[in-house]
Amino acid sequence: MRFVSMITLAAVTLLAMAAGLPSAGNAATDTVVTATSTVALDFTTGRIWEDDEGVQHGRGIVLTYQVSGEAEGIPFTGTGTGEISWNTELATGNGDGFTKKDVYEITWGDLSGTFSGHASWTATGGQNEGTFVHIGRGDFRQMKWEGSFTGAIGSVVTESVGQIHDAHGR
Repeated sequence: MRFVSMITLAAVTLLAMAAGLPSAGNAATDTVVTATSTVALDFTTGRIWEDDEGVQHGRGIVLTYQVSGEAEGIPFTGTGTGEISWNTELATGNGDGFTKKDVYEITWGDLSGTFSGHASWTATGGQNEGTFVHIGRGDFRQMKWEGSFTGAIGSVVTESVGQIHDAHGR
């Protein structure tokens, strides 16, 4: 009976390997990522207006990104596009905003692909603090890049720190 159990265990292990299921050798990993993004807004798209209470609203403004940074000492670069919306009290610099349809094309070492997702933030006294979540495709499939960022309202540069979670430990 012990021999049959060993054969069954070996068969199940081989089937799991053939099916591509993660093994103990492919434990999930989290990689710390720091990045600098330079943003350009296309003010010919979307809509911007100020209401009677001094709040500026922006909706559907197209933005483009140049991003660079490093993860585990390996530099990465990329470009991206997205759509931004915001509400800002002009007198105080307080407000909030979000992006949607963010898509970054990234090259990191010998990996290349895209991360797509969204970001949201609040602004206090003209300083933005926010979070983002992006899901990978291409070489980054089944990876999730999430983190936080800071920057001044109106600045074209933001700094972020986060992590890339890889369920397959690549």
